[in-house]
Amino acid sequence: MEIYLMRHGETRANHDLIIQGDSNAPWAQLTAAGRAQAAGMHDRLAALHPTQIFCSPLDRTRETLAQALGDVPVTFDTRLREIHYGSFQGHTQEWVKTLYPEWWHAAVGNVLSGYESVSGGESFTDVARRTMAFLRSIPEQAGPVLVITHGFVIRSALAGILGVPETETLLEPPNVSLTRVTRDCDNFAVWYYGR
Repeated sequence: MEIYLMRHGETRANHDLIIQGDSNAPWAQLTAAGRAQAAGMHDRLAALHPTQIFCSPLDRTRETLAQALGDVPVTFDTRLREIHYGSFQGHTQEWVKTLYPEWWHAAVGNVLSGYESVSGGESFTDVARRTMAFLRSIPEQAGPVLVITHGFVIRSALAGILGVPETETLLEPPNVSLTRVTRDCDNFAVWYYGR
């Protein structure tokens, strides 16, 4: 079975380097550029002919789906929501780098595993666990499955499939990019990431 993981369009937080996590705050909504990115994916997504569509319940993924494919049947699943960054959410990356430099990975532009000890956020392991549980729970389909979700969730899927313990060294896929994985029973393969 083919599974296409798509990241949402650009948000103000993406543009302004704000840690958005699982927030639906105004800065976590799609920008005009993000709406255009999503609309620009229409032909590519329609050509997939997905037999089922899953989506994170957060506003930015819902709007990405609506802009890309309009009003289509969809299943919302909370396991697809973005990581919860605790007290870091709503702050800029610069704020975290300044106040918690020991918990910031400059090369990747995200927090380091263990950051939850100071922020009260969700652990990398918990995100990977729920992401892989979701992927394993998708009913077998004759055609491809489309999943609209978030950068950290897609990184967690890749880490889980490859057996990498943490996602610290993986860059987030670009906005509205697709990652293609396949599942045969409980065996997964990654075909491409962030295209």
